[in-house]
Amino acid sequence: MISIKNKRGKVLYSIEITDKCLYHKELMTEEYVLLSFDLCKPLRFSSGDFIDCEFGRFEIITPERPTYNLSLIHI
Repeated sequence: MISIKNKRGKVLYSIEITDKCLYHKELMTEEYVLLSFDLCKPLRFSSGDFIDCEFGRFEIITPERPTYNLSLIHI
């Protein structure tokens, strides 16, 4: 389980780690964590929101726009 927290440390959302989640590190170039999860309503994250995990602390620098998955719509 990974908790996504705001700048003040308040938990915004917790997700289970699945095979869609990814940790990537390239020596001297980039290091990032990709979290993949589905929600019925969009959850907005801001710059400075972060996670703490076994690889360290990762902060959102540039917020991404979520993609809308039409298969989750229940009418």
